Amino acid sequence: MTFAYTTTLYLWYKVIKCINNEDDARSYESCADRLYKLVCDEGAENLHNWWVTFWCIVGIKYPNVAVDHISQFLHEVIDCKQIALTQLLNVSFE
Repeated sequence: MTFAYTTTLYLWYKVIKCINNEDDARSYESCADRLYKLVCDEGAENLHNWWVTFWCIVGIKYPNVAVDHISQFLHEVIDCKQIALTQLLNVSFE
C-alpha cells in the first residue's frame, strides 16, 4: 500500500463518520458513484470495499439517499455475491 492510499483510506472512514444528515450524505453520493465506476470500468478492486462500506453505513442511516442506487446494490448482491449489501435491500424507503 502506498502512503497516499493509506492516508486516503483513513480519511474516507473518518468522513463517513462525519455524515450527520441526509444533505451531508448526498454531497458524497457523487464520490461513491465515481468509486463504483472505477471498480466496474477500470477494475479498481481495492476501492470496492470503500464503496460497500459507504453504502452499508450511509444507506441504513439515510435510505432516501440510497434509493437511487438500488440497481447498483442488486447487481452487487446478485452478480458479485456482496452479501453485506443485502441489509440495504430490506430497508423500507419513504
